[in-house]
Amino acid sequence: MTPLQVAQGAWLAWIVSWFAAAAWSESALVVAGLAFTWWARLHLGRLWSSTVTRKEHHHVVDSGPYGLV
Repeated sequence: MTPLQVAQGAWLAWIVSWFAAAAWSESALVVAGLAFTWWARLHLGRLWSSTVTRKEHHHVVDSGPYGLV
């Protein structure tokens, strides 16, 4: 098993655990947290990475969800 496959498996387990927690607790707060997390990642676009990496056209993002936080 390659390190990439291990990382992908870990992400899948994390996502499944979040959905399981949302279903178990039936909490709107959990669902809102998941939605906010995905909004933040989508807002970063190509700047998002699972590791710390300097990307081309790197800049500090202070709009969208990052502007709220």
